[in-house]
Amino acid sequence: MIFEADYTVVKKALTTIQNLLTPTEANKNESRMVQLHVKGEQVYISHQGKKGSQLEYHLNLMGANPIFDGSVLVDFQELNSAIKSFSKSSGTLLFERDGNEIRIDDGVYEPELILLPENSDVEREFFLKPPFEKVKVPTEWFSHRLELARLNTKATFLPATSEIALLSYPQSIQIRSFNLSNIYESTLTLESPSPIKNEIFLFDKNAASRMAKLLKTTRAKTISLYWTSKELFVYTSDFVFRFAGVQEPDSEELFKALPTAEMTQGVARRILSLSELQGSIERCNTESFHLIPIGNQISILTELPEDEVPEKTLSYSIKTLKKVLSKWMPTAELIVGTKENCHALTLSHHDQQTEDWFILMPCE
Repeated sequence: MIFEADYTVVKKALTTIQNLLTPTEANKNESRMVQLHVKGEQVYISHQGKKGSQLEYHLNLMGANPIFDGSVLVDFQELNSAIKSFSKSSGTLLFERDGNEIRIDDGVYEPELILLPENSDVEREFFLKPPFEKVKVPTEWFSHRLELARLNTKATFLPATSEIALLSYPQSIQIRSFNLSNIYESTLTLESPSPIKNEIFLFDKNAASRMAKLLKTTRAKTISLYWTSKELFVYTSDFVFRFAGVQEPDSEELFKALPTAEMTQGVARRILSLSELQGSIERCNTESFHLIPIGNQISILTELPEDEVPEKTLSYSIKTLKKVLSKWMPTAELIVGTKENCHALTLSHHDQQTEDWFILMPCE
């Protein structure tokens, strides 16, 4: 096996892998051993998880020059450590397997050597092929909305509150999350019909964290998705990742039945810029955010009267609001709910392709 690849390309691929491994996985042979391949015109790194694995991947070393075909099993940590001795100024690196070692040479300094384990020969090459059908979405939308959805994940007696749902519809996809006091939902309208038929994929907290890191790593403006309830494929020309889904029918039904439409019905509305809303919260001298619906308008109280609190005052968690606003869009429409939905407070944002709703229940 012999190939050449630019230092920055190799470093980027290894950094992506490093970011997705938990500390425990980084120390386990079964998750830290990767396959390095030169096959035809392709040079790539892949990892095949064992049965029940949460993650499998395939990363192309774009622009690499394949010289001699071959595959080898190598310890990811040793490969990553060897690459750290080089830098951008090293330019093109030559990788060559020689018996039980891999030599990495920049043509200037002494080459780095990686000793291979006894079982380093690859019996079966692992190539993670993405599905033909896919939904293409803006990477920024997926990354941003996933961060908002993760604000709700909490461990409670309902497993679904520690999960995030990805749902498909004929002309749109949705991200949803909830806990015992909040609901978040984001809808992206697709430019063409979705090939994914009424499927729901559930992320657990670890998978959601991995996905968030992956989306921050890629420079691709759009990303391709395909999922069933069992697995989610995420891919670009640079990589393919397969995430395993949470198999919980009860959680799936809860996510499908979330009463977002009912909870966002309101009696009063007010549109504010993000800076205006954050400024109002910063001026509050209490632990709650106070509102008074006046007709179909909303009055924000930055402090409560010392003598008597107005009868219609509604209070919401400032701590939660601050977290949401730290990741929210440039403007927000505040909606105070009806008596029937317990006067839930909704932050909404709409543009040509997206709708976002974050619903907070009032403080007791």
